[in-house]
Amino acid sequence: MAGTHWGWMDDAENDLNVARHTLEIKGGYNWTCFQAQQAAEKAVKAALIGVGERPLTHSIKDLLTRLSEKTGEDFKLLISCAERLDLHYVPPKYPNAHGGRATYQLYGKSVALEAVECAEKIVTHMKKFLTMLKPR
Repeated sequence: MAGTHWGWMDDAENDLNVARHTLEIKGGYNWTCFQAQQAAEKAVKAALIGVGERPLTHSIKDLLTRLSEKTGEDFKLLISCAERLDLHYVPPKYPNAHGGRATYQLYGKSVALEAVECAEKIVTHMKKFLTMLKPR
């Protein structure tokens, strides 16, 4: 399945673009955080698929750790962002993660902006990694 990693990267970039647009919608900050998390997760999965792995976890930090183990590359500069984005996998989607409170009421623009910035950093880094690995 040559090239499937680029499909994952295309999806990552699209999710990031949607997150940027959702950032402009008041009340959409929870979704911005989730979309940013998805963008970063898909980007790292694209890199792992590009080196022959079949990643299953949703933890960006764990995915980066596996990518580092597999390739010998150092991704320590991305770990802090990965840890922050990992917090946005479940809580932005489900009120029961917050004692039944509506999720859109709990997320502010600054948190959403940070999530987008972290996703941009990870997506950009993973795209460069993939380009060096296997040009499109």
